[in-house]
Amino acid sequence: MLTETNTYSHEQLVEVISEQMTEPYTRADNLRTAVMYCPLVMTASEFVRACETLGIHPGSARNRYNEVRKWQREIGEI
Repeated sequence: MLTETNTYSHEQLVEVISEQMTEPYTRADNLRTAVMYCPLVMTASEFVRACETLGIHPGSARNRYNEVRKWQREIGEI
């Protein structure tokens, strides 16, 4: 989990996403969880690039990223 960090590498993002994708939930749910476990300062482009490394469609990655960050703003987490 990298949530609170401000420094991270592409490889760390890939690792967090990869770990979440092995969970026994839907792909969308796993991507949502991955966004929550990634740094709050991470950009959508960084998340999409890391997902593409794992063969995840960039549109799906961007949609889940935007969905989670919007929800996090609504609840005051970011």
